[in-house]
Amino acid sequence: METGWFVTANDIKQWTETNKRQAEGLVPKLVRRLIRASCKPDYLHFPSGDSIAVGGWDGTLEVLEGNEFIPSGFSVWEFGTDESINKKFEEDFQKRTDNPGDINPSETTFVFATSRIWKDKNKKCSEKNKEKFWKRVRGINANDLENWLEQCPSVHRWFASLIGKRTGSIWDIEQAWESWTCGTSVKATAELVLNGRSEQSESLITKLMGVPSLIHVKANSENEAYAFALATIAKTEDLAPRALIVKDQISWNLLLETQNSLILIPQGFTPENRGYAKQKGHFVIIPVNSTDSRMTSNEIIIEKMPREDRIRALQSMGLSKDQAEKIYSDTHGFIEKIRRHEILGPSEQLIPEWVDCFDSKILTTIMIVTKWDTRKEKDKEAVSILAGIPYDQLEDKLYELTSFKDTPIRLVGNIWQIISKKDLWSLIACKINRQTIDRIENVVFDVLGESDPSFDLPPEERWMASVKGAVPEYSDELKFGLADTLSLLSAFGDRECKNMGEIILTDRVDYWVRKLLTKDISARGWYSFGRNLVPLAEAAPESFLQSLESSMEGNDPSIGSLFIEQGAFYGCLYSNMMWALETISWNLNYLPRVSLALARLSEISISKNSSDNPLHSLKEIYIGWINNTAATHENRVKIIDTVLTKNYPETTWKLLISLLPENHGGSSTPINKPTYHSWAENLKKEVTNKDYYQYINYVADKLVDLVDYNPKSRSLELVKNITRLPKKSFYKFIDKLLTIKNDELDDKVQLEIADELRSIVSMHKKYKEREWALPEKTIDKLEEVFNLIISDDILLRSKYLFDEYIPNFINPIIRLETDNKKHDEIIENYRKNALVKIYQVKGTDGIRKLAAECKFPDIVGTVIARSELKSSIQSEVLDWLENIDKNLITASQYFILNCAVVDEGWVNSVSNQCNTRSKDWVANFLLGLPFNQNIFRLLSSFEKDITEAYWKKTKRYYLNNSDLEMINWVVEQLLINERPLNALNATCVFYGSISLKSF
Repeated sequence: METGWFVTANDIKQWTETNKRQAEGLVPKLVRRLIRASCKPDYLHFPSGDSIAVGGWDGTLEVLEGNEFIPSGFSVWEFGTDESINKKFEEDFQKRTDNPGDINPSETTFVFATSRIWKDKNKKCSEKNKEKFWKRVRGINANDLENWLEQCPSVHRWFASLIGKRTGSIWDIEQAWESWTCGTSVKATAELVLNGRSEQSESLITKLMGVPSLIHVKANSENEAYAFALATIAKTEDLAPRALIVKDQISWNLLLETQNSLILIPQGFTPENRGYAKQKGHFVIIPVNSTDSRMTSNEIIIEKMPREDRIRALQSMGLSKDQAEKIYSDTHGFIEKIRRHEILGPSEQLIPEWVDCFDSKILTTIMIVTKWDTRKEKDKEAVSILAGIPYDQLEDKLYELTSFKDTPIRLVGNIWQIISKKDLWSLIACKINRQTIDRIENVVFDVLGESDPSFDLPPEERWMASVKGAVPEYSDELKFGLADTLSLLSAFGDRECKNMGEIILTDRVDYWVRKLLTKDISARGWYSFGRNLVPLAEAAPESFLQSLESSMEGNDPSIGSLFIEQGAFYGCLYSNMMWALETISWNLNYLPRVSLALARLSEISISKNSSDNPLHSLKEIYIGWINNTAATHENRVKIIDTVLTKNYPETTWKLLISLLPENHGGSSTPINKPTYHSWAENLKKEVTNKDYYQYINYVADKLVDLVDYNPKSRSLELVKNITRLPKKSFYKFIDKLLTIKNDELDDKVQLEIADELRSIVSMHKKYKEREWALPEKTIDKLEEVFNLIISDDILLRSKYLFDEYIPNFINPIIRLETDNKKHDEIIENYRKNALVKIYQVKGTDGIRKLAAECKFPDIVGTVIARSELKSSIQSEVLDWLENIDKNLITASQYFILNCAVVDEGWVNSVSNQCNTRSKDWVANFLLGLPFNQNIFRLLSSFEKDITEAYWKKTKRYYLNNSDLEMINWVVEQLLINERPLNALNATCVFYGSISLKSF
């Protein structure tokens, strides 16, 4: 072991003289570390650094058993680095003697420590001890520190490094951890190896606080186990001063003779005498790979860090969430791969041994295929062709490769997979040559061009494809890995593969993709590509778009059946198509064509799910408040104006509506990004307020202008979204509505527009004090439009009262000013007055038309029964029971219900008509009566076909408390008439309505 770095008293003295300010802060820290390295203090408080200026004692210590440098029991410490050391000692001693504070001097040792060579130390301490004020007075100077450091190698190594004395064979914990964290340009944090591992970390600390032992720390790699041990010890103040990283056997042997207990971690060699180290009172930590077959009784096993923990750890290093997720995706969370990732910027390229000593043909093969299933014969055949050797021999080689440190491949179940494709590419791209490309061409068309037989199954059976044997011969893993490689080659191949001769890889990949995609442009062909379509589109955007455009041509496009609704449980057949288009939309050269493709597909698609259809992808690309595209807002406007509006006006209209700001905040779903191409890199997601407001003003103005092309439907749709319009466009649209010609809007559209305006005005008047409420001036303008558009027809003007249970009034009823009962009475009076006016103008025909066309005919029947019209139109209303219109029957039945509740005699008088009416009329009349014993008695007077019709149709089978004894009979009737669920429901309601006191 080198000794040139050993610290002497003169070294300490010279360091103090030349770095006095640093020495003032670090000497207390040095002594604190020496104390922790040489004893087990019960209490220790030694401020250091900037904390030394806080005041109070420079240090306080309590230890049961001291040593030649540390007094047993309680002690107080003062430090001095001044040249006039005697003066500093006298001043500190006198100050503390005059005012010891809460300290009991007779039970306390006073210690004065200096980093100078204090010649009068013994003399001065002897003089003060004669005063017998303190239990004892002791001194420590540079000579003592030299001897103390020699007994504490870990602190010795740390301090030597700090004052500029270096050795390569022994590192202290801080130096070792700092070296590991600085292995990348983005400095690592402890979280990178400790996140989610608190239990294992505490276990290691507990072992190191116990009896000296040999501890194996096992992780996915030796490097991660090593870093875990460093991070755990570095964060533990009681352990750090005792730990050393040893890099050769000679240094190891010399350290074993140290009296104080050390924590020794070998690096780069396998130490001998590990048992002897334990016998001498030292702890030994051996970091090993989890595949290490050695069985030990004292080991800590570190499982692979979960994805979310690793991502949070990467974010703790200052990375964005997108960057952290990208690193994890590329490396599967393996630490060596992470530390070589380009985003972190490796400070030095650590080349694994297998890169130069293993068969390059096998390395390039596994990189090309990425994954494959050993249960698939076709997979093994393809991999064998690429490797150029029989599969059995290949697999033997792969097992050999897994034995290497930092191996690039692993076998998980039946799947061989490379651990990090990008990492492997960075290490072996230079080994790819023309022969490699030829081997790819030998398999790419067979593997990726295979048709998927599950397409021929009915949609509801596709999830059972494996059971029915309708599965491809090649695995999905192999296909995706190969497609992904084509994307990788197109992005980096021409730049990083140096042995290609005249081959241009981007052209070769484009040829492969074009040949694959033009083979079958029907729905079956696109379906068969599955998720492989995304990397293929990234690999060759031009060929992908050409094939897609061809398959969308005509009134009956060949791709059409891919967009037929499959049902909630059968998946979305075209989601991969959407993700592929989103991926290449980041390339500005293709954005106009991608936009046209999505617009065309939105016409073809009949999906009702707003989150997975082409229009949704289009919206996410063009959304204004976040950048999901490399196109500026100005570029987006240009494409909308010159490309989309011209070719797909209706889709453009829907797109623009979706781009308006939401009233209560909106959300955005990130679109698919390219895996390898840099089209989406260095893009700011944030949008300036200026750009966003200009964009939204354009969108809104464009919508107002486009209303003229289809005023009937577009006026209504824009009214529904009128509160989302910016101020200028809002008033522009209001002016348009005020000047619109009546013949441009039919009665139905006028009515719907009026209803929307009434609802908006009512809402904002009712909640005028809320922040989101429109200004009074704006409300007045909307009301002006409402008064202009509302129909003069009394029936149409009143219909809204019967389209909602709680209608919106242009001048709303404020519930805070009325109780619920009063509120309901006001609404009912509005309805009664409306019915009277309709009757006065249009007679019973008007009432019948209202009941037939409104949303809630039950309200019409109820209000008629409670109004002055009851006797005038009763005969007409009862006649509706024979009508085929269900609305009229419902209105009549609610009229009957309300009349019967008020007057039982009315039932008797009307029921006399049953003898002269049809069976349908009788059944419908009975169904309108209250469900109680009266109806049961009445039913008994009718023939079986009438009673059967009643029990098969009745929706009222809940009894009043006075009729609960009839529950068994009611349930029996429902069961007889094949309504078991209704019988069960009635039973549940019955038992729920009986008090527990009844039992």
